[in-house]
Amino acid sequence: MLSFWTAEPVNDLRQCVVDGKSAKDTAAILSSRYGRITRNACISKSHRENLKFRGDAWEHRRGEPKPRKQYRAKRPGSRRERVAVAPTPPPSVSQADHDIPVEQRKSLLELDNHTCRYPIGDVQDPGFFFCGAPEADVLEHRPYCARHSRVTRSKAYVLTDAERDRRRRWANKLNSGMTA
Repeated sequence: MLSFWTAEPVNDLRQCVVDGKSAKDTAAILSSRYGRITRNACISKSHRENLKFRGDAWEHRRGEPKPRKQYRAKRPGSRRERVAVAPTPPPSVSQADHDIPVEQRKSLLELDNHTCRYPIGDVQDPGFFFCGAPEADVLEHRPYCARHSRVTRSKAYVLTDAERDRRRRWANKLNSGMTA
């Protein structure tokens, strides 16, 4: 991509800044001489060249820092006084979750599309596992088994045969379009 910022337009930009012209006026002058040069292009180039137009909007950020606002101290006993709240403990693992057979329990890497993804325990605990019940089906939008769907209060999403056929036809249509 060719740049219109050759030596001549840059020198004219510097001269306009020295003369105290605004970015809008500079853009009009440079556009009449070199073609379409916008105000934003002039501002960007002036920043890269460490030039400052008069009335630079960023001038206040280069000088002394602005004084911070002073806030009134809170009165003791006021309604807005912060109260320390103890963190809520993680939900406890129910006895029913501990009764899941060991051969059914899955780690993250052992999950597949047909196993329940309900987490049991604390992630940082070495005894953490997923339910792994084979009745779930991620492709059918059922990530949990029926028991854990009730626990999460999500409806057990069961597709009707007509809806399942419609989705399969749609997926086949997509797949056939991708291979063509």
